Amino acid sequence: MLTPEKENHEVYFSPDGKFLVDNISTMSKPNRAALRDGATGKILKELSQTQINLAQGKTHPLPEEFTTLGRDGKTTIYAAIWKPSNFDPSKSTRS
Repeated sequence: MLTPEKENHEVYFSPDGKFLVDNISTMSKPNRAALRDGATGKILKELSQTQINLAQGKTHPLPEEFTTLGRDGKTTIYAAIWKPSNFDPSKSTRS
């Protein structure tokens, strides 16, 4: 396995296949790029990492990823939920 992390990967191989650039991200983690060995997947060098404003996460919450089963009871559905910035789980809209 060349990209073992449970994250999204966009991979570009060098023409000779000896190296690959792996763009790694999730909905809640910024993109980072790593140079990997094309045969083993070992990270040889971290190339870059997107910087985000940490205050942004406080005013605009990051999405929460989750999985659930489809109606057939077998198919895994991958999803995300964006909660409002004023979300309070202790409150209910029900009367």
